[in-house]
Amino acid sequence: CDLILQRYDVPEKCPVDIQKLTAFDDLSVTFPPVSKDCPFIKSTVGNVLTTKTSCEFYDSIDTAPVMERCSANGGTLISATSTQNCDFGAVVTEIEITAPLCIPNTCVASEIFALEEAGTFAQCTLTVKSDYICAADTARFANSELPLKFPFPVESHCIQTPTLSTTDCDFYNVDGLSDLMNKCTAAGGTLISASKETTCGTSSIVTSLAPLCIPDSCDPNEFLAQKVAEDISDCDVTVTSRDVTSSPSSSPTTSAPTVSVAPTTSTSPTSYPTSSPTTASPTS
Repeated sequence: CDLILQRYDVPEKCPVDIQKLTAFDDLSVTFPPVSKDCPFIKSTVGNVLTTKTSCEFYDSIDTAPVMERCSANGGTLISATSTQNCDFGAVVTEIEITAPLCIPNTCVASEIFALEEAGTFAQCTLTVKSDYICAADTARFANSELPLKFPFPVESHCIQTPTLSTTDCDFYNVDGLSDLMNKCTAAGGTLISASKETTCGTSSIVTSLAPLCIPDSCDPNEFLAQKVAEDISDCDVTVTSRDVTSSPSSSPTTSAPTVSVAPTTSTSPTSYPTSSPTTASPTS
């Protein structure tokens, strides 16, 4: 069959790291075979025998130590489901397997899935899906040192206004932004401009404008909400982006805010004017 894969800018270490996982019985990027313990249902309609097998290997194990072992070996553990439908004429089969896959942080999860799908029989179709590709892609982006978090405010990028008790930091309008955008796109992400406002007490406000590379497999609003949840300061934090949509503010004592999916997401960062010393905070 013909298979077209979207090639990303992935380090050549991916095949090496996949091979490394073979040393562990419980770490793999492929699905385990059907076992005799998997529920099996069969029925006959006319002269056609239909069978359905469902295997659950993720919820049936203690994933904590497997996740720890996967992480220790440079991977991200995700739950994925493989569904194979075969039509052999007199026999029609469906096999569904849900299993933990350890995706190396140097590999693209969707490409691994596509290769798995291409390895089925001629009379069959196979699909692999996971609701956790975002986690694997985020780990891959971190491994490639793409910007996923707001930088710590440093004097070289920040302007303090003591009379207003404000600090404005601009990490976005800097040299190398075009190269960073290209690198993010090549990795399968979208570079956005985002603003983080941190209010401590009643007056001290720190605003940071920074580029963030969001994997295309992630919901951009949930990604921004996670930036709020990750903040460990005893302050109120708001994260917004013109390239996505505004996320509600949250205090560190609350859980990650629930945000709706943006109707549209721009494919390129919004152009912001260069900050000046008289600007109180970047436009959000």
